[in-house]
Amino acid sequence: MRLYYGEKTHHALKTQPEGPPMDQSLIRALIQLTQAQALSSYRNKELSKEEAAAIEQVTTKLLARIPKEQFPLSPYQAQGGLATIINVEEVITHLIQEQHALTLQLPESDPEITFAAAMQLAAIEQIKTQLFPLIDALDHQLKEKATTLKDQYTVSRKHLQDDAPIPFATRLQSYTDQLNRSANTLHALIETLSHLPISSKSLLTPLAKLTRQKLHSTPYLPAHDQWLPIQSALTQLGTALHKIATDIQLLTSGPNNGLNELEHAHGTPLTPEVTLQLLYQLDANQSLITRAIQSATFETNSFAPLIFSTHTHSIHLLTQSLSHLTHEIIIPLTFNSVVWFQNPPNAA
Repeated sequence: MRLYYGEKTHHALKTQPEGPPMDQSLIRALIQLTQAQALSSYRNKELSKEEAAAIEQVTTKLLARIPKEQFPLSPYQAQGGLATIINVEEVITHLIQEQHALTLQLPESDPEITFAAAMQLAAIEQIKTQLFPLIDALDHQLKEKATTLKDQYTVSRKHLQDDAPIPFATRLQSYTDQLNRSANTLHALIETLSHLPISSKSLLTPLAKLTRQKLHSTPYLPAHDQWLPIQSALTQLGTALHKIATDIQLLTSGPNNGLNELEHAHGTPLTPEVTLQLLYQLDANQSLITRAIQSATFETNSFAPLIFSTHTHSIHLLTQSLSHLTHEIIIPLTFNSVVWFQNPPNAA
């Protein structure tokens, strides 16, 4: 297998600590920025038609299928992501040389601004394509379960003491309400993320078309402190999932010294503690991103790759939590008919 990155990427691989490669969403965003920059440069007569066409063709092929082996660098790198930018540029220029017999230099751009814009574009993609479908799936299953168990009642509890019985569907509705509030926060966050540190309209216009996202221009923030509310929004979603998992963990406890109201439809144990183990790590990520943002100096933040990598880890934790909660807990969940009852006469 031929590797198209060059000497600088090879050097970075030798000198930087090993770790998981940068997420493909970030690589995709950097390739999109390169393509948009080429179109902008052609319109500004800084590239020939042949050069711009070659860049567009190569980047379009890469976007159709991003080869992981060509982008091996970890987040543990200096200079705010410059090594990853160079990695992407080396792959693109070598492919152009091989496929179009052209030796050219890609349009220049400020690497810190480029990396910051790529981080935000990648985060939009992650939230839209990874989180939203799973949030919708969990919301749907909660509503389905509320319909299936509409005649079942549970004891409401205040301060962990028994109160009047309530329909179990009422408790499920509170879960969907909390889940929807988290989703609404994330939707609003996409609007914030769409404000990129790009002042050139000639670059922003083709980039918006390429990403199919309405984009706006905003000043560059060297500290990257816009990532604090982003991580907070992810933590809010994690809190909603934590509430559901904790309640179900208590309701499935037993059989002798627990509530034992809920069980798996096929008799195997429900495992909300698995969801909780995933979610506990979000707190550590919040702390890590805060510390990385605090490490900004003057007009740069060399911790930008770590900020994005930590954000990506949070996305992964949430996708795993949503999937496990939906398929391993909510879908097979049912009432323990031996312990509970339907339509109690003293129901609230």
